[in-house]
Amino acid sequence: MYENQKMESVDPISLMEGLIAAIESDFSKRGIRIFTSFDSRATKCSADPRTLHQVFLSLLSNAADAVEGKSDANIFIGVSRVGETIQIKVVDNGAGMDERQQKDFFRPGIQKLMASTSGGISIESALEMGTEVSLLLEARND
Repeated sequence: MYENQKMESVDPISLMEGLIAAIESDFSKRGIRIFTSFDSRATKCSADPRTLHQVFLSLLSNAADAVEGKSDANIFIGVSRVGETIQIKVVDNGAGMDERQQKDFFRPGIQKLMASTSGGISIESALEMGTEVSLLLEARND
């Protein structure tokens, strides 16, 4: 997938807002509430926009699956600037993952996609508590 990466200056907030607009109706019908926090200083990062779109879509889809059927199904999306990086968090209050599931989480290609953007990805999860996925991307000042 996307073997030829084209690094560009990408606005992660606009990208997330577009994705949220596309999924919000479906998520609402499924009883899933989306909460956001966007830092106005997090306007540009270095990434391939197609890759970043695919990573976000995958993370949101996974989060929706994790909270499916919960009476208080919530997904939080945060975009902030931390020094010279842009941090993007997707947090759900779903079923959580054990250690094996966390390792398997990266196998489908998300790690490869993130490596190609010179970023990083981490995951914290606890069974019955939820999952937090954090992406770090190089901030741009252009």
